[in-house]
Amino acid sequence: EKSIIANAEKGNDHVSVIHCQKAHLLVRIFLFRRFDEPSVIDKVMSNLFSEKKMQLRTLVLFAIFFEGLISFELARRIEGRVKWMAKGEVILQKMKRWSEYCAWNFENKALLLSAERKAILGDFDEA
Repeated sequence: EKSIIANAEKGNDHVSVIHCQKAHLLVRIFLFRRFDEPSVIDKVMSNLFSEKKMQLRTLVLFAIFFEGLISFELARRIEGRVKWMAKGEVILQKMKRWSEYCAWNFENKALLLSAERKAILGDFDEA
């Protein structure tokens, strides 16, 4: 994990390789519930998918979804709730927009992210 972050900060690796490594790390963080180091998670997520004209590979699309799940989970757990909620909401909007073009792949993800957001806000009936 540290080598992935170090390579990204130095710019030593090819961009798509870094994206794939970070995407894999995000999925692992969520699946194995490794939320104990928000600063590491923040480094992995920072600017990973913010580029305007990045080719959206399948792994990257799923990583964006997991980034949203992680953001909402951290909003539940730590003091910096506003920051993590904002990140989650940006990703929720991306999933909603993508579901307009391909509901088959993205509507379920948008609905799950929306339910996570509503649960955090205490709207359990809607979640």
